[in-house]
Amino acid sequence: MRYSFLGHFTITRLVGNNSVEVRHTEESSRKHLVFQVSLLKPYQDTGEDKFPPKIKTWIPPDIVEVENLPVPVKRIIQCRKIIINGNDHQQFLVRLTNQASDKEKSPVED
Repeated sequence: MRYSFLGHFTITRLVGNNSVEVRHTEESSRKHLVFQVSLLKPYQDTGEDKFPPKIKTWIPPDIVEVENLPVPVKRIIQCRKIIINGNDHQQFLVRLTNQASDKEKSPVED
């Protein structure tokens, strides 16, 4: 989804009667520098310090159960998100510490 308005940007100069040039941040450096005055809005603080954006973080597993025995994970080869009964689940393809070859990969679900 694209944002309708991004910012805040500092106006560096007026370009003609109806346009302004703005100073971009590094994230928006590929955007055009000159905008019409009718497209600008005054900056309003959103209070993100009071209401931070909701970001779900997950921690990859260190130990998985194989045949009801805990086995340490050497590395995660691949990860994917699937939906089961309307709930999000992460699936990991892992290399266990006691595996001998690439042919013995085990899919593990969180």
